[in-house]
Amino acid sequence: MENTIKLTANEIDALEVCLNYDTREGQLSDNYSNAGAAEIAAACGISKRAAGGVITSLQKKGLGMMDDEGDDIFWLSEKGVNTIFDYIEEARNTKPAADPRIEILRKVEVTTEEVSDWT
Repeated sequence: MENTIKLTANEIDALEVCLNYDTREGQLSDNYSNAGAAEIAAACGISKRAAGGVITSLQKKGLGMMDDEGDDIFWLSEKGVNTIFDYIEEARNTKPAADPRIEILRKVEVTTEEVSDWT
């Protein structure tokens, strides 16, 4: 599934820290998807002020909203829950990019075997 909403690494981390369930269905049925700005900052490895920028960006994308009661809590919208699970599922189904270092190691192993055959 290709995502139509592009997210930064910090936005992905912020959405993930709001999740309380491992499945989309569980998350949507409970509607308890939130995190405080300090939790988001810690998950992203950024300042609380920078986390505010991440939260603002997520709000502009319709992926969540800040608590109306001023509790400094960011709540995921249904769209936010579905978007982060789309990303999670895509990551599980995507084959990791080939690491060129592995190819070099394979060549070294072949070379080592060939040398041992010569003796």
